[in-house]
Amino acid sequence: MRKTLFRAIPLLPCALLLAGALSGCGSSSKGNGDLPEICRLYDFSKDPEMADECGIRQTRYKSYKNIPPMRYLIAPKDAQIVLDKKTGEVELRLRETMPVTLGGNIGKQVDFSEKAKAHHLKNQYLYKEIFPTKNSRMRIFKLRIPVQGDDNWLDYCFRVPERSFDLERKHSKLALALDEITCAEYDALVKKYPD
Repeated sequence: MRKTLFRAIPLLPCALLLAGALSGCGSSSKGNGDLPEICRLYDFSKDPEMADECGIRQTRYKSYKNIPPMRYLIAPKDAQIVLDKKTGEVELRLRETMPVTLGGNIGKQVDFSEKAKAHHLKNQYLYKEIFPTKNSRMRIFKLRIPVQGDDNWLDYCFRVPERSFDLERKHSKLALALDEITCAEYDALVKKYPD
């Protein structure tokens, strides 16, 4: 009886130590959204010293999260365009919206190099709220992306769908799907309903 109890005592601190180590591993990793903005611009496989500064750890097999080529836009806040290397398609990613694929061969006309990645893309963001009737509101915007060359822009226009009150209460974090509209339609609406 005494021998059995004596053998079990050293196992208890080991079990507690192992449980504490496992819980610490789960809580120490940072998501990409928690990183400071400057840390989101780095490829940590090429600049491992910045990984320590930003609080990023190497994985078990000494690899880092694969970061696709992307560029931040100056407006709206935290907007970015991301290049898919395999397909050459570019996605627009905005806060609380689903990603939208942009056409117009933009992947070949915007610089997605590592050097350019550190600088925001100086785009234009033209947001309008119009009221076709007294009780209805329509939110539309035009996104103008500068492309290589002097005064060359690619324009993309969207309508932001309205959330119903019940849906907003139940799913406040639910991402919206933007409706793409033609920029001719955007211009016509802005002209029809001036400020």
